Amino acid sequence: MNLLRLWLYFTTAALLAWHSGSSLAQIPSPPNEAPLIGSWLVSVAGEQATRTLIISEVAPTETAALLAVRYGMSSGKQSAIEAKMIRLGVVRQLHLVTQAATIIEATEQPDGTFTGTFTLKNGAVKDVLISRLREQDLRTPSQADLENFKPYELVGDWIFLNSSSGTKYGGDVAVKIDKLDKLGTMRGMISYDGRQLNDACGTRGVLSDEPVAAEIIKSRDEYRISFMTKCLRGQSPRLFSWTLVCDTASCTQPTVLPHGRGVLTLTEKR
Repeated sequence: MNLLRLWLYFTTAALLAWHSGSSLAQIPSPPNEAPLIGSWLVSVAGEQATRTLIISEVAPTETAALLAVRYGMSSGKQSAIEAKMIRLGVVRQLHLVTQAATIIEATEQPDGTFTGTFTLKNGAVKDVLISRLREQDLRTPSQADLENFKPYELVGDWIFLNSSSGTKYGGDVAVKIDKLDKLGTMRGMISYDGRQLNDACGTRGVLSDEPVAAEIIKSRDEYRISFMTKCLRGQSPRLFSWTLVCDTASCTQPTVLPHGRGVLTLTEKR
């Protein structure tokens, strides 16, 4: 009788563990899940100064996602840090390691913000709030800005090195900016070549020789470029959004994938 009870106990436990693990692994991403790509404001409890987090790319893995991000004080410049997103059921959690070895762990809330802990290298822990910077946070152009606006271009290239095969991909990129509206949004056309034909639209669309319409937003030291294009596989057409951080010479967006790294670089041509 005791042996029978032990057998039933361990069999039931094993089945429950298998069912629980299988259920979590099969939970799909919610169809209305907000994208992580964009600019975020990082507020730390007890500190007046804020930080800015810029997520430019999300590369899904089997259990999480690698993030290409820049981070730094809002009053200064942002640079690349280690970042990933993990799933706790259907809830997302950001895990960041800053330049100063501070660990930020923040869990998504129903209102779209992320809250959690800001753990310094010395072990001190503070509360942290990460909230999205909306378009209305950007500067609205004056009448003089609208009247003096002149079309210009962003030109450059992208490169990507596959760490598994050693293959290098790349191509030219051009964004022709023609108009500025009263809300501060610019519009134009984008084109780039050097497509990765085996890409399932996870990171890049498939552009023909015909440029496609683009929406461009410039805020302080960054450009956000959004456009729709067709994909070889998966959801098609799909909205793409690039966030490039600028210095005095150029604007860049890093690419980080499980199988390699790269960078998109554009410069203003007026």
